Amino acid sequence: MIKYIKSVILLLALFGIMFGFQEKMNAANRVGDRSNTASSDSQLPPRETIILWEEDFENGENGWNLDPGWELTETSYHSASHSILSANNDNNMNGIYTLLSPAIDLPIIDENETISFTFWIYANLPDANGDGDDYLDDYYSISLLDLGALAWHPTNFNDDLPEAEGSNFWAGDEDIVGYLDSWMQYLDTPSISVGSNG
Repeated sequence: MIKYIKSVILLLALFGIMFGFQEKMNAANRVGDRSNTASSDSQLPPRETIILWEEDFENGENGWNLDPGWELTETSYHSASHSILSANNDNNMNGIYTLLSPAIDLPIIDENETISFTFWIYANLPDANGDGDDYLDDYYSISLLDLGALAWHPTNFNDDLPEAEGSNFWAGDEDIVGYLDSWMQYLDTPSISVGSNG
């Protein structure tokens, strides 16, 4: 059974999103498994798509967290009349801005099912470095986060290292090691006064 994902937060640079719930096709029905002599009558079975969650921003931000580089707009859109935009202007130049969705609860699925997401993005990127090649002038990334799996927790992971002193707090996943492709979280504590004899 596919691991239960309790809740996921999407960090998305997008204008619309749709989660789809699709049933996998049997291996015998996949195009790659059919011979070239298969009759034209053999059709792939239709996939049932159930929309679990959808956002078109027609009713405002709806719980999304927009950094200063993002805005709700009617300038460019894929849905009826609204989208979230990170404008190409001097205020946003050389900045990193996060668009954070509300938490989305996903259902438990069977091993023959998949959960996928789709989104629409319009990337009209200017030639930021002036070299005319339109290569890596701007970029965006999309991240999914399982809140239950990556919360800070006590662990004995790496407790055998010389600098470790037993149990420690960590936000990584011991099963896959590390911080998931450069994700970094910090655990902060309140100020602690240390006396002159400290």
